[in-house]
Amino acid sequence: MEFQGKRSTSEHIGEAVNYIQHLKKNVKELEERRDQLKQSVEQQESTSSTSELGGSSNSSVTIRQSVVGFEVEISVGCEDEDRFSLSSAIQVIFDEGLEVVSCTSTKFNDRLIHHLQCQDADYIPNI
Repeated sequence: MEFQGKRSTSEHIGEAVNYIQHLKKNVKELEERRDQLKQSVEQQESTSSTSELGGSSNSSVTIRQSVVGFEVEISVGCEDEDRFSLSSAIQVIFDEGLEVVSCTSTKFNDRLIHHLQCQDADYIPNI
């Protein structure tokens, strides 16, 4: 006699397979979004003047994929600090459909380093 509500092993395995497929789809979508962002940054770097990136070739932007989205690291020489607009960088991230969930700024070796943790604006964490 089987209790109502009790699920068979095959049902559990089926749900696990569906969940794994869902995760694979999410990873693929995030990889595509990352590639689009990288391409966008490369295009902006090739078409923008150095003044838009802080006025110096010492400025750099690094984008890495993280568990829930992307990490963006912006490094600006302290001499260019007044010419760099963090709010403009955040606006570009927002325009790409991402939201900034944390932002830290650190001064290190005469450089100002902004580290932004971003995720898809539509991301809903499983709690």
